[in-house]
Amino acid sequence: MKSLRISDVLSLPVDAVTQTFADLGIRGSGKTNTGVVMMEEMMKAEQQAVALDPTDAWYGIRSSSDGKGDGFKVIIMGGPHGDLPLEGTNGTIMAEFVVDSGASVVFSLRHLSISDQRRFAQDFAEKLYDLKGKPENRTPLHIFIDEADEFVPQRIPHGFERMFGAYDRLVRRGRSSGIGLTLISQRPQVLNKDVLSQCETLICHRLLHKLDRKAIEAWIEAHDTEGQSETFMAALASLDRGVAWVWSPSWLDVFKQVPIRFRETFDSSFTPKAGQKPKTAAKLAEVDLEALKKRLSATIEKAKADDPNELRKRIRELERNLSAASEAVKSKLESRGEKIDREKLMEAERAEIERITKKSIIPQIVKVLERVHTWVKNSVTDMQDTVDHIGEQIQALETRPSELAFVSKEFEKHAESAIVVAPAGVAQVVERRTRNAEATGSSPVAGSNGKLRAGAERMLAALVQWAPNGMLEGQMRSHAGMKKSGTFTTYMSDLRTGGYIEVRDGHLYATKAGIDYFGGNVPSAPQTTEEVLNVWEPKLRDGARRILRLLVQYKGRDVPLETVAEGSGMTKSGTFTTYLSDLRTARLIVTGRGCAAANKETLFL
Repeated sequence: MKSLRISDVLSLPVDAVTQTFADLGIRGSGKTNTGVVMMEEMMKAEQQAVALDPTDAWYGIRSSSDGKGDGFKVIIMGGPHGDLPLEGTNGTIMAEFVVDSGASVVFSLRHLSISDQRRFAQDFAEKLYDLKGKPENRTPLHIFIDEADEFVPQRIPHGFERMFGAYDRLVRRGRSSGIGLTLISQRPQVLNKDVLSQCETLICHRLLHKLDRKAIEAWIEAHDTEGQSETFMAALASLDRGVAWVWSPSWLDVFKQVPIRFRETFDSSFTPKAGQKPKTAAKLAEVDLEALKKRLSATIEKAKADDPNELRKRIRELERNLSAASEAVKSKLESRGEKIDREKLMEAERAEIERITKKSIIPQIVKVLERVHTWVKNSVTDMQDTVDHIGEQIQALETRPSELAFVSKEFEKHAESAIVVAPAGVAQVVERRTRNAEATGSSPVAGSNGKLRAGAERMLAALVQWAPNGMLEGQMRSHAGMKKSGTFTTYMSDLRTGGYIEVRDGHLYATKAGIDYFGGNVPSAPQTTEEVLNVWEPKLRDGARRILRLLVQYKGRDVPLETVAEGSGMTKSGTFTTYLSDLRTARLIVTGRGCAAANKETLFL
């Protein structure tokens, strides 16, 4: 089997095409050369590869090393050396073209504004992931992303959350669809650390800045199983140009310094020194432009055929044609002096319809209607979840006035009683009622069999299981499967009156009487993160469970909500928001600034 020779001392297996790499190093250290060398080797192995090139440094792969002969027949889209022009709005079409044609392409983006570059990259990645998910399209494809920190930055620009989410998804989940990636960056400190940590192999050239070296600590933490980090970090600042650490602990079991071979094609990333003329390739390998245009036209037409706006235009055109056909049939029958009866007119119209619709758009209309049906069905589900949530809030509001009235009256009557503040901020007098119950010998339980009602028992069991620690009201309610309602308020009253629970510092605690109620038959409190998850997950809906598991993998770090939704197999819809609300109420996650994170206080014990 062919291998990819990137050095005299190291060759990669051809399945590198579907692996993920991080190619890092300061400017001039050889990182772009390494990326081009890998693409050259993939071309030799007849594998498909694509490069997103924001600096116009990759076109030289089409020319020989001296710029006078042929290189590889890679299509160049955009830029001064492009076979065809490229716009920021072309991302979706280009993804269609890459998948349909199987061609290797360099997308030169330097002529586009930063905003248009990101728009192209977003549309390209989203459509590519969608298309490669179809079984017939799951062929190997490698994507080289130069200046990757522009597309997967640590700080995500407002409005480009979708772009980041698209590439985060490709890195994490693209392999199952045949997609591999190489992230190339001279600024690791501004490259997203969560995405970086998911790359299987690290190719690291010279790094000088301490923040750049610190940036790869997340990768090292995730992959260093043999304590090699000190050796690795100590050598980074002194690596010669073109030499890189190649570290692949799982896939290749490689950890060594490697002198990467120089590219065999024209060095279009060459930086001229003072007094030197810029070099440019005099000849690029020929590609069949007419065939390329024809193939691209077919791709554009196919995209139009699936575009609802185009379908609406064609439907209107068909309606006009049918109306004209109907009038023509009437005129023809009248000119013959034939009587126009309904059956004859309908028969003539049917014949005309068949003639007009030989190239039928009906299947396309059906496809659009199916998509609309799916959207409506999902929207109805989202609306129902939202309605349920609003209903819960209304119930909570309905119980509040009576609760406040009770508190006010009790406060006036028993000013000397101990007063505690619940999480919602409502003062509740509890100790006086408990003492009254004990003094009169009245039963604190509410069930007819001398026991607490089932809902109250579940609430108490939650607190007992977490004893001696306390829980916030929302946590306890979530754990017990209760909603904020009048029934919940009644059960709380039963537990307080009976002396089974108490409130301190905004938390609910099981008292000794509450613990004794179960006679020791309640599971002990969880001691590890996995034990906490095992307790909570059966009480959560499937979507909430998926979100929680995803966030736990990030170990308490902030994750953009777009990434959370996509990583959990959802969209940012009403349902997704409801799941987040469930998890927040249970104090399992925290959210803010468009991000979410697993709650360290609750989960990481």
